[in-house]
Amino acid sequence: MNGDLRSIDVGGAHLASSAGDGRTGQIAIEGLSKTFDGSTVVSDLDLLVRDGEFISLLGPSGCGKTTTLRCIAGLEQPSAGRIAIGADVVTDTRRDIFVPPNKRRLGMVFQSYALWPHMSVFGNIAYPLRLQKRPAGEIRKRVIDALALVGLDHLANRGVSELSGGQQQRTALARALASEPRVLLLDEPLSNLDASLRAHMRAELRRIHREIGTTAVYVTHDQLEAVTLSTRIAVMNQGRIQQIGAPREIFATPASRWVAEFVGFENFLDVEVLERSGDRARVRPRDWPITLMCRTASGDSTLRAGGRAILAVRSTAFQAGAGGDTDSVDGTLEDVVYMGEVTEFTVNAYGSRLRVRMIDPGSETHELEAGRPVTLRVSPHHAVALPCPA
Repeated sequence: MNGDLRSIDVGGAHLASSAGDGRTGQIAIEGLSKTFDGSTVVSDLDLLVRDGEFISLLGPSGCGKTTTLRCIAGLEQPSAGRIAIGADVVTDTRRDIFVPPNKRRLGMVFQSYALWPHMSVFGNIAYPLRLQKRPAGEIRKRVIDALALVGLDHLANRGVSELSGGQQQRTALARALASEPRVLLLDEPLSNLDASLRAHMRAELRRIHREIGTTAVYVTHDQLEAVTLSTRIAVMNQGRIQQIGAPREIFATPASRWVAEFVGFENFLDVEVLERSGDRARVRPRDWPITLMCRTASGDSTLRAGGRAILAVRSTAFQAGAGGDTDSVDGTLEDVVYMGEVTEFTVNAYGSRLRVRMIDPGSETHELEAGRPVTLRVSPHHAVALPCPA
């Protein structure tokens, strides 16, 4: 950046993404822990968020993702750990450093939006700037620019109680952006919207992030939101990061059985590793007469020929019929459930029960009933060998 402001002009909007004093939006978290009433919610967490990236903290309820976000924001004081934003150490429990939220130059969008119902759209966005005693002309320009960026400039004088859910969400986002934060924090901001509005707002958030380049940390339990929005995803469980990587890496090559189950793998087989070459392996499931090709778990260096592993296979990895360059599995249909666009099968293959889903099974399975034999092709791109639990 060479110390200069990065900015964007879009339809009259001109918002800077980081300060001109060299302080970037990189976030470095080291050894972060947080305990509530003797219960550890975040445990010795390390995370580096690169300047300008969009990272999602993804995990089930209670995994510690919101607490981590609140510690970054300064809304919670960690029990232990260090947090630096750019060159500024904002939390360090060993040195008794704790910078209050209003001094961290962050923008935050809450799940509830936290709008003042008695104020107009303009007033909601301007209020934090007025508390900072900004000049009136600067406040007006920042508010107008932020409204233009989120597409609400025509609603500046409308009361927030008259807005739709999507418009309220965009007002909260504009308020967070108007202060030109070096980091934008978002805590499940789309969870109160219906499905169609969520899809629209995902597209809007992607556009805005591309245009202003502000570092963003996004908390969600929704995998679709994380995949479509993020540069990287940190999958959390029980206060720890289980895996971090690009969305495709997380969903194609999970690092553990827990992550695989969380991101939708449904079939798990105990296998022997016959050979490994780079990120590919050939394995033999226990009691099966055949072998299968698969991927290897992200970052796993323990998988070796002669060892044991867990083979995770997505239900969508199967196609009907033999042939091609994929491995074939013979089995017996135990159940067939037509679900509209998807047909779900339960298949007994060599004593293992497999869950299979096909969008268009084809003529090979249209007339099949429980008890009939079936042959399935298995895509190695949707099967991954995972390390056995210690």
